Amino acid sequence: MDGCWVRRTFVALLMATLVGGCDQKPPAQPSSNSSKPTDAARVETPPVIIPESADWSAEEALVKLGDRDAAVSAAVRLVLLAGAEPVALPDPLPLEVAETLRVVNLGEAGWALGIADRLRVDRLWGPVLIGPDGAVMLVMEDSTDAVALCIAKEPEVFPHLLISRGEVRLLSKPEESALMLIGPPAVGFALRHERGIPYVALVLWADRERELTRYTWQPYEKVFYGPAMSALPADGGGVFELDLEDSAALEPVGGIIEEPKETPEVPVDFGDEPLPA
Repeated sequence: MDGCWVRRTFVALLMATLVGGCDQKPPAQPSSNSSKPTDAARVETPPVIIPESADWSAEEALVKLGDRDAAVSAAVRLVLLAGAEPVALPDPLPLEVAETLRVVNLGEAGWALGIADRLRVDRLWGPVLIGPDGAVMLVMEDSTDAVALCIAKEPEVFPHLLISRGEVRLLSKPEESALMLIGPPAVGFALRHERGIPYVALVLWADRERELTRYTWQPYEKVFYGPAMSALPADGGGVFELDLEDSAALEPVGGIIEEPKETPEVPVDFGDEPLPA
């Protein structure tokens, strides 16, 4: 399948129908009353990208990441130089997508480029990570669900997270799952807040106001407390379950606790030799 077609389709669905796991509505669509001509939706270099950026070296682009007006152009240039093909940057790049691109400074972790959520400033969809040295890293690109970078106000208290319906990853460890859902597909992860304190909730995907359980972050232990398995509401029945082996940051608390399986005793065969006195 054509990779460019896949990325264009993914972004179109993201822009049109996204209601993913960070507890907010999808990014707003460009107004149908826009004065921009229809044929301007796809151009070689969208106006929001500085044309001269096509000639920047990696070193020049890295320096310009610190310039608010040039940051998006710099990040796009670094991604192109790396030969990466993130879902947030389809080829060709539509104007309506380019206008939503945003770069976030993540401090010691570097930067992130993604599609901004117009309702929540702490969200980037389809994120691409750019390290302090300019190295580009794609994250969770194999996910079948929309992926959001949820940016923490105080990362030392609650970490930056990468969240999709079925998986949560720590930005500090993007290569491994912090929480991995086995199923069912009727539930999913969402970032929620109570009295300003963030936590990860497991919600019914068709009715995300219905919270099933919580996973609370323990900053000293650097794990989430919450159930690995628990019953679903009576009207649906069944249970939800997390993958204990692949949930590297889960400390199971509450819910259904499976009894450990007993290992059958294997009799020892001493043969015909007499036992020592």
